[in-house]
Amino acid sequence: MSKVKNLKKVTLTVYIDKEDAETIDKLTKMEGTSRSAIIRKLVRAYARRHLKESS
Repeated sequence: MSKVKNLKKVTLTVYIDKEDAETIDKLTKMEGTSRSAIIRKLVRAYARRHLKESS
């Protein structure tokens, strides 16, 4: 993870269906990263998109 100031730790429980779980597993293998890193990227992308739409 890049060095970012003012980090805040948030614990999430994410329930996803089997197909989405398999997709995340494929991405972890392709990118050589962890599930949590993939989920962080998804959350960031969603938040950015949502914030652009609301402004």
